[in-house]
Amino acid sequence: MKQKMFVCGVSRRQGISKKTGNQYDIAIVTTLQPQYGTDANYVASGFKVVEMQAPAVLVTQALSWAFPCTVDAELSIRNDGKLDIMSMAVLSKSNLAAAS
Repeated sequence: MKQKMFVCGVSRRQGISKKTGNQYDIAIVTTLQPQYGTDANYVASGFKVVEMQAPAVLVTQALSWAFPCTVDAELSIRNDGKLDIMSMAVLSKSNLAAAS
């Protein structure tokens, strides 16, 4: 499924687990997603930070992008119900990067 997303950064961690000795390579896209609602137990407004896994190659390419930016992302649903980003393309860049 496709979705427009506000991406505020990417990260990649790789190495060898001290506990198991297995190699790992974790690529994460950090997004801001709207949150809102009001009921008896929950009040929210603004954005929440959501980290999503992505292919390492995609995150490596995105390291050169100016953040934050709006992207058009292709998502897939994992067996545990979480979303992974399979591909993304920059639609627009924010002026926040120039202001800092």
